[in-house]
Amino acid sequence: MAHQSIQCSDVSSTSQSPTQTSYIILSTSDRVDVITAWFPDSSDSEIDFKLTDGISSASNVTVTTRQSHDWGRLPDLVFIEIMKYLCHSDRLNVALTHRRWYNLFQTGCLWRYRHIDFGYSLGTCPVIKNNKDIGFAATFGKHLHHLIITCRHPSFTNCKRFQKMQTSFLQHLYGKTKLKTFRMKNIEFDRYWRFDSIRDRLLVSLKRFLRVQRRLELFEMNAAQLGLIQGCQVLEAIGCNAGHIKTLNIEDFFHSHQSPFRIGRFINFLRQLRHLNILHLNYNCLCNDIMAILVANNNTSSLTYFSVKVYKNDPHFHTIDRKLWKLLRKNNTNLKVEFDFDSVATYDEIATILIPEVQVSKLHIWTGYDHTTNFHLNETFTYLRNHFHNKLEHLSLELENEREYIDAALISLLVRCWHLKSVEINGNILPATIEDVCDLQQQCKIGLTKFHVILGNITPDELTEVQQIETKYGPMIESHNLDFHFTTNVIDEIELF
Repeated sequence: MAHQSIQCSDVSSTSQSPTQTSYIILSTSDRVDVITAWFPDSSDSEIDFKLTDGISSASNVTVTTRQSHDWGRLPDLVFIEIMKYLCHSDRLNVALTHRRWYNLFQTGCLWRYRHIDFGYSLGTCPVIKNNKDIGFAATFGKHLHHLIITCRHPSFTNCKRFQKMQTSFLQHLYGKTKLKTFRMKNIEFDRYWRFDSIRDRLLVSLKRFLRVQRRLELFEMNAAQLGLIQGCQVLEAIGCNAGHIKTLNIEDFFHSHQSPFRIGRFINFLRQLRHLNILHLNYNCLCNDIMAILVANNNTSSLTYFSVKVYKNDPHFHTIDRKLWKLLRKNNTNLKVEFDFDSVATYDEIATILIPEVQVSKLHIWTGYDHTTNFHLNETFTYLRNHFHNKLEHLSLELENEREYIDAALISLLVRCWHLKSVEINGNILPATIEDVCDLQQQCKIGLTKFHVILGNITPDELTEVQQIETKYGPMIESHNLDFHFTTNVIDEIELF
């Protein structure tokens, strides 16, 4: 989100004293009311707002008043609200300018969120940064509710340092932090962790910390790539207090080639989750028994979003009972289902997993880098058109389809799926197909709001044709405020505004 700067200038109405200026960084211009609430609404005061282009594409909102005010008397609630939009270092700089502001600097609501990044960019001293993180844990850890832990540039060399710093950080939080959300993203324990002992010590500290989090509502640990035993131990640590969890993201949580749905410990963990709203997992974590648990635990329309990833190296040749999918949808009337097929793209594979009772609303298909397989994509599009036209809203395709022409089947799919609002295609389609889609949109025969295409293997003549489409339909796209965007992986980008 782009930040905006508010420049506050106090100009006396009876004197020519120099203007006093201070700067406060807010997130959006609609937060200006926080400042205007401080200025009295009287006949002898005047407040003007002017947006001007500033540096880095930000906008400077100038607030000019004809009355002079003592910013040291800014109401506590207004000051705290402003401080929420400052980064931690800027908060400290502001607090050091005024004794009362330093006291307000300790307010708990200012320290609810923390993102700990154990990766380092150029020019950053790891020791100084880690000391700041540990200092935060020791000083403000009791106020923390939302924690994100990432490692920006994981490697074999920094895993040991990552383990030491996280162990120390979690130790300072232990016993005094009551988290509501916990996210640890893209750690990939199977890839960079050369020594098992380092990984084990990290997991021990993590499990110890999670066991005492009794108010956890969101747990996200995607792309952890853990073994079955290690993964189940981490889940059991939060399972002790799973009654409050509403969002669970364990996509790619387990290592490939494994079948968590056969493990009793994993099934028992899911049985404890009775108030799920959002669930992300892999298809190798699903079976009839687990689907029956989801149906039984979410029979009050609590589950609203269910995302399933199908990966080629995961076991995915089993089928979920049609009745269970139907019951899940019946019990959760607002449920939206997403499927992500990663390097699983043949018609037989998709039709076996994506049975009509699923009623998928968001679908992504990536063929992978296989240039030899015939995926029968036309049959897949026909299948989607016949069975999911009432629910499909978002479609994303990444195709290696040099051997298959999909244009006619794609147009037929778009026309039949009236609820379809977003289409993204990275593959080989004809420029004439793009024109057909634009023409259907102009005639209101389809209702797309987003249409992104990356054309493959385009020729100069086809490039000229796309430019002509830009000229022809550009006004329509602009007048309807549509997000239509065409690029190519061969020639420079082409945009339709």
